[in-house]
Amino acid sequence: MFSEKDNHGLVWETNKGKFSIKEGGKLLDKQYFRNGIAIRDFYLLQKISQIYVPDQFNKYVYKAIRVYFYSQQNNSFSMEYIQGQNLRELFRETKCSKLFFHAGYWIGILHKSSVDSLGNVIVFNDYNRSNIIINIEEKIIVAVDPGEYSQLKTHPSVSVFIMGYSIIRGALKENWKTIFPSVKAFYRGYNTTGFNIKYTLIPGAIYLMKRFAKGISKPAIKKPYFARIFFGLIEVLIVYAVLFTARRHSNYDY
Repeated sequence: MFSEKDNHGLVWETNKGKFSIKEGGKLLDKQYFRNGIAIRDFYLLQKISQIYVPDQFNKYVYKAIRVYFYSQQNNSFSMEYIQGQNLRELFRETKCSKLFFHAGYWIGILHKSSVDSLGNVIVFNDYNRSNIIINIEEKIIVAVDPGEYSQLKTHPSVSVFIMGYSIIRGALKENWKTIFPSVKAFYRGYNTTGFNIKYTLIPGAIYLMKRFAKGISKPAIKKPYFARIFFGLIEVLIVYAVLFTARRHSNYDY
């Protein structure tokens, strides 16, 4: 990744595309290298912003990102720019497990805003630590990059399981002692929204296994096929065990 100044603002590039901050820091322009991603994310974020009911708790505002312009020619779109750090960076600096309360609260409001008569909600497919943006000074919490399949409705446990998996994987790399406090804070945030529809974690585990099955078929992964299946299954079982245990000690209503 690199960054440089152009005539409009800050510009940086990743393996996914080119991004620039414009309009005096109010807009983020995202131009992707792969076709189809810009229009997918534009409509998903637009859909979420239309149904998400902004909420406030302990002076923090939880809201959806607004999107503005889509360009088929440039394979790009513009969205509201929120200054701040993603949850992954912020936790790495502070080691404060309570930050994950915000992640639980944000997704709880999305589920509360999108639940249908069958109890299904919009799934935020890439709901991980890197896609939660927190502005500590202005006390604003948003989520970005919903990912593929987010237009589907499914069990609430899917998004819960995805974030739980992200929390645990991150903690194992950085500080394993923060796993349970972080997961419990996430559950407390989710529960605080009042969205207490009863469900189990099983649908989320099944969903994650499907993602593993899709991932292990990629030729770029050099591990033997059966080894990928074995370690993928072990990961899912570990995540399920941690989430289930933390859930029982976080006053979560199932």
